[in-house]
Amino acid sequence: MLLSKHRLGSVPAKKRLRVFTFRICPTPEQESLLSRHAGCTRFVWNKALDLQKRRLEAQLPLLTYGDTAKLLPLWRERDAYVFLALAPSQSQQQTLKNLDRRSGRPWIKRTPDVSPGSRRRAR
Repeated sequence: MLLSKHRLGSVPAKKRLRVFTFRICPTPEQESLLSRHAGCTRFVWNKALDLQKRRLEAQLPLLTYGDTAKLLPLWRERDAYVFLALAPSQSQQQTLKNLDRRSGRPWIKRTPDVSPGSRRRAR
């Protein structure tokens, strides 16, 4: 049986996509760590969202990611929120970035990503 060959400029054959399904079976200790991790990021989201809502009600400008990121270490040091220090801070920072991105501020111009191809070549 002869398979058809592609000519130059012709459309390549369709690629077959494969799907892999994985099941995670954490130990009870890992399950508690995952639960703590998710709970801390949820708490940071809700705390920052509440802060932004109160600022809107008081007709104050919304805080940027940089402003809320400065508050995160203060929250982690407070005795009432000592549980935040038990979870990784990187995911909490990412939560603040996600909230900033979704806060609905279309008037703020975001800088476009610079693609590697748009840089000037060094001589």
